[in-house]
Amino acid sequence: QRVRTGTISVGATRGWYQGGFSSPYKMQSGQKFYIAFVTPAQPIDASIVTGTSTPYFRNDGPGNSWNGPFTSYAWAYKIRCETTGSVPALSAAGTPEIGSSFDLNLTAALPNAAAALIFGISNTTWNNLRLPLDLGVIRAPGCKVLASGQVAIKLTANAQGRATSRIQIPTISGLVGAQFYNQFHVFDAGANTLGLASSNAGVGKVGKP
Repeated sequence: QRVRTGTISVGATRGWYQGGFSSPYKMQSGQKFYIAFVTPAQPIDASIVTGTSTPYFRNDGPGNSWNGPFTSYAWAYKIRCETTGSVPALSAAGTPEIGSSFDLNLTAALPNAAAALIFGISNTTWNNLRLPLDLGVIRAPGCKVLASGQVAIKLTANAQGRATSRIQIPTISGLVGAQFYNQFHVFDAGANTLGLASSNAGVGKVGKP
């Protein structure tokens, strides 16, 4: 019985990609479930070479009938069971060099949520505060401030919970070697009482010449 459907947008680079159901589905503890997915015609590159060979089926028989079970691939996937908001993730594309740009990407955010990209010069202190700063004390358990907040950039996630901020680095030789830290904070009313979800942190160093 099909209970929910959803989509996963897979990029051209190796990594974990997240999808979700069109609406939540509540299961009982210990309830058995199955996941079926449709892949595109073109091959998808993957880096997984080891793992547990789990039996699976394919509907590539006559009239889309099911064949199997097969155990020739070690599948790699994560199932995240949640009752509240999403856990956003930060990733980067490109190299931070003077006179060029690179991208900081937000994924797995609450769809269409407002967010802030924080840039800082430290991951140990911010003003008189020590980092990481646990936000559980202000009703955001599981969230931590991992980068000092000298600069904040506003952005909005799309319907898939993604957003990209392109960072242009000016051609100033004095910036070469400068190290910076960044993190996304997403406004998510379902995440906790404070309504905030925080991503992992990133670190970079400006390069060239």
